[in-house]
Amino acid sequence: MGKKISIVIPAYNEEKYIKETLSKLKEIKN
Repeated sequence: MGKKISIVIPAYNEEKYIKETLSKLKEIKN
């Protein structure tokens, strides 16, 4: 269980980071 959680949480944080980065890129383009 511990290993599974340690894999899932970084993936979730990465998805969040990607969304934030994409929104910042959109702001720069506008």
